[in-house]
Amino acid sequence: MTGDRHIHGEPALPDEGSYEEGYLPGTHAFGGVFFGHFGHFIAESTGRLWALGEPDLMLDGVVYAPKEKGFSEHAVQRQAGLLAAIGVHTSLTVVDRPTRVERLLIPAQEFGLSPALIRGTPRYVDFMRKCAATVQPEGAELVYISRQGLPVDRGMLLGEQLLVDLLVKEGYRIFQPQRHTLAEQAAQYRAAKKIISVDASPLHFLAYVACPDQKISIIKRRSMDAISNILAHLESFASPDIQVIDHIRADYVNKKYRRIGRTSWSEVGLRAVGEDLLASGMIGSLDGWRDLTAEEIEAQLAIMAIEGESPYTRLPVATHED
Repeated sequence: MTGDRHIHGEPALPDEGSYEEGYLPGTHAFGGVFFGHFGHFIAESTGRLWALGEPDLMLDGVVYAPKEKGFSEHAVQRQAGLLAAIGVHTSLTVVDRPTRVERLLIPAQEFGLSPALIRGTPRYVDFMRKCAATVQPEGAELVYISRQGLPVDRGMLLGEQLLVDLLVKEGYRIFQPQRHTLAEQAAQYRAAKKIISVDASPLHFLAYVACPDQKISIIKRRSMDAISNILAHLESFASPDIQVIDHIRADYVNKKYRRIGRTSWSEVGLRAVGEDLLASGMIGSLDGWRDLTAEEIEAQLAIMAIEGESPYTRLPVATHED
């Protein structure tokens, strides 16, 4: 379970004698449930990996139970690469049939998405920080993590292009994570001294490799509480002094989805965002910082309706329930 919710159902066991039992030699740690999805894996499948830092255990790898049937070996290799990008090097095995492990250790889960686990135990955080220290920094010192280039149903800020243009003038590199390997992402995040981002899952990845002396500002893009876990993760692994900027005026929801979530867009007061960034030392000038005009908003909504195959409904922040 994660918090009070089950993350997988009870597995269907084969009838006795109807299968050939697998065998995995060596000493392995049980890693929990294997998620093929990037965000879920990094937040829900890593909580037992601190055991890799215990030299007395002499582990040969980590073994997982699959979240669902039909996982691919490619997914396993991809998640092993994800771990390697943040400095965790190990062999991963996912077992989808009864398997006897020569020696199986079951470490305590010390990180996860529940409120009790999201900050990680001191032992877990220390292990991850030591792994991250092996990642070689490479890239710009000023970084804006952009959602440009993602499908319209992934959600973002209205007028992000204006925000991008303003940050480019300040010397920021506009970084689109999906255009880079995980190793490149980790190296860039290690190199950055100032990072600005909207609230999004790449911040969970950032938390694993962030440096305590980095300055990080998060611009909220959804009025719902989608930032608590991200913020707690960053505060514990990186720095307790993370700036959260909230100037959402309205959420825009595609009529196909009908609710605020990862697919919704938001209208924010960009001038107020700039004022907060200036006050925290993330930018040096308010020249050009302004709010979107009504015409600019309508023009972008028209494009979004075509791409999203349905119009968007405006939900003013003051009138909807989070």
